[in-house]
Amino acid sequence: MPIKQRPHFRIVNDATEATEWQYREYINYATSRKVNGKYTAFLPVEHRVLTKAGAFHKYFGGTVRNWCYEEQVPWSDIVSRSLSQAYLSLDFQDNNTFELIPFLMDWDATLAMFSKKFIRELSYGAVTWGVLPFLSDLKSLVASLDDIQNGIAASYNKILGKRITRRFPVQFEISSGNCFNTVKGHATCFGLVSGTEMFPDTPSKALNVLLDEIGLNLDLKTAWDVIPFSFVVDYFLPIGDFLESLSPRGWFNPSFTLTGGYSIKVTISQRVDPARNNGYDSDDCVWTYYVRSPGVLTLESRPTVEPKFESPSFKQLFNAAYLGTNLKNIF
Repeated sequence: MPIKQRPHFRIVNDATEATEWQYREYINYATSRKVNGKYTAFLPVEHRVLTKAGAFHKYFGGTVRNWCYEEQVPWSDIVSRSLSQAYLSLDFQDNNTFELIPFLMDWDATLAMFSKKFIRELSYGAVTWGVLPFLSDLKSLVASLDDIQNGIAASYNKILGKRITRRFPVQFEISSGNCFNTVKGHATCFGLVSGTEMFPDTPSKALNVLLDEIGLNLDLKTAWDVIPFSFVVDYFLPIGDFLESLSPRGWFNPSFTLTGGYSIKVTISQRVDPARNNGYDSDDCVWTYYVRSPGVLTLESRPTVEPKFESPSFKQLFNAAYLGTNLKNIF
């Protein structure tokens, strides 16, 4: 398997500063053979490129300029963490958003929507937090009835024994040594789908599917959701996602075997952690990383829930402000 490496470069600063050696590019690939113009095999590739060196970072003994620490990028961990985002969804699970316990807790408010007073005083808040969720619940219940008829079988027939390709967004932070690495990009899995333990073919599995279809989730997230206006807190802090990550939802979560391979393409922003560098900060250096490999993957049918701390959208800010000024008049 040939290995291609661009010549490394040396960074020399003045006497008060450090000296660094780094590689800018590294390519590891297998020679492909063609028959009649077509590749005979799916072959592995690994490609790392330093697209932007860090301008500087200071430490107790001086300054390092044009820095990068390839040995502190956890390449193999980035691959495994990226693949943990992959899953093989089933349509009958995706189309069900109904939750029985919150629905029953809001039963009085649901009945109130059919009153003349509600229609006469219809407002943005009543539509956003009353009418639209109710319509979503009805749509989910209709989908559940269709699933019971033929949707479950159709979901399996869509993928089982087929060659499929699925692409997943990748975004996470991972530390190594004295550096933080922010990873963004996507992972792609492809191959032939098979498996023997993925059908709801026992009474216990069938019961689990039924509990999913009616949305009977006895978990921490449900307890959080029934707290009035907890969704507003989720605009700013992903408490709901955090609770779901502690107790993942889904009574029925089958696994599939995907025989083929995967590819991962990400951008890695590397920054020296001030807490591990005597309080000194740095700018980022940036890597691009591409890896492709044949293999056999085991994928579950539900995605991994990872809380993401993001700034609220404009609509979420508007909704929070609306609730703050119209709380008494919403329903």
